[in-house]
Amino acid sequence: MPPQAQRDGSPPEDLEAERSLIGGVLLQASKLDDIGEFFRPEMFHRERHAFIYRAAWALYERGRKVDTVTVAEQLQRDGKLDEAGGPAYLLDCLEAVPQAGHAVHYAQIVRDCALRRAVLYAGLTMAQTAHDRTRDVSEVVASAWDALSQTSDDVHDDGAVSLDVAVRTAWEAFETGQEPGLKTGFFDLDGLTHGLRPGQIVVLAARPSMGKTALAGNIALNVAEAGDGVLLFSLEQSKEEIAVRMLSSLAAIDSHRIKEPGTLLEHERERILQRNAQVQNLPLVIDDRPAATTGRMGAIVRRYRRRRLGPTGDGVKLVIVDYLQLIEPEDRRVPREQQVSTISRQLKAIARTAEVPIIVLAQLNRQSEMRENKRPRLSDLRESGAIEQDADIVMLLHRPSFFDKGDRPGEADLIIAKQRDGATGTVPLTWAENRTQFLDASRAEEPAGYTETDLGF
Repeated sequence: MPPQAQRDGSPPEDLEAERSLIGGVLLQASKLDDIGEFFRPEMFHRERHAFIYRAAWALYERGRKVDTVTVAEQLQRDGKLDEAGGPAYLLDCLEAVPQAGHAVHYAQIVRDCALRRAVLYAGLTMAQTAHDRTRDVSEVVASAWDALSQTSDDVHDDGAVSLDVAVRTAWEAFETGQEPGLKTGFFDLDGLTHGLRPGQIVVLAARPSMGKTALAGNIALNVAEAGDGVLLFSLEQSKEEIAVRMLSSLAAIDSHRIKEPGTLLEHERERILQRNAQVQNLPLVIDDRPAATTGRMGAIVRRYRRRRLGPTGDGVKLVIVDYLQLIEPEDRRVPREQQVSTISRQLKAIARTAEVPIIVLAQLNRQSEMRENKRPRLSDLRESGAIEQDADIVMLLHRPSFFDKGDRPGEADLIIAKQRDGATGTVPLTWAENRTQFLDASRAEEPAGYTETDLGF
């Protein structure tokens, strides 16, 4: 229940518009097609009107006639007839409507009042949360963003466009070479996926120590070097560990030797200093705070979408989460599968509202190690149901030499096990273990951190 408004007067409502909307639906049920695109029964301030609306909608969906008699019967079956005011109130609404043809207009008035109440309740909730000193300030800010974003979702239209507009927009992008996909810097992967698109959830899964964090870091560097902003949530490794890995990849020097500067040759030191200066200008942000919730992550993503990063001055274009199973659930009391399902759904919502692709790293279960053929499958995803369903692309990383040192050492397979809008397949990679770096197998001689010019895009 929303908090009670501590102010003079009642929350915004228009009782006459609510009654007229009900009357209009009873007289001309076909208006429900137009009204249903933007209106929900929860938008009524008087609960009896919501009961009546739901009953009318249930009849209309089944192709039944909608009038005072049939709606009363439906309310009786729902056990809501008395709460809705009985048949007499239905007649009152019928007589109250000035013009049945204006039902859509009445619905817009009721919706506007509902949104004003939502803003009022959100403000009261934020005020109460801000006064709660037991809550961390980051949680307070995330809660405020969530309260406002839920209201904002109802204010804006759904962005629906006709097919001809969608086709024309897509064709113009292809014709001018301005494909919407964000390039990962891996030539063969980009060729198969055509880049990562805003709103996509891309799952990168593997067994522990297979190199998924390294591959995600390589993609982050490639995107950042191309001038696009990257936000990396590292829930397992510290930002210092991530930095050493990235510096090792950029300088092409063994990461263990970087940790022991005394073993470095002079030209290696110079290369590290050069790469270190280069890194300082990259539009790449690392958040390594543990126990992150999707609420806090969403607030951070929205903030960096507005912040200018890199030479283009745009906000973050790619978000990476390492990794899914370490995200703190909002409710620890529910079963683990339900927790993961909620987290997965919320990440998808963040990707769509912030209009960025999110690469989510995930652990595979032990089933692949139990099989004679160790090659991973979609079913190996832990709590796989929700993750597999919400993901637009699922990539499974496999290094045969991890299980048998003599089996294709220095090689890896990136298995595209699912792609909602494209083909599946396998992308061959080269694995430089000493510097935790993956390269395209066909272009392994290329240095780390491709630019779009290097790749010929």
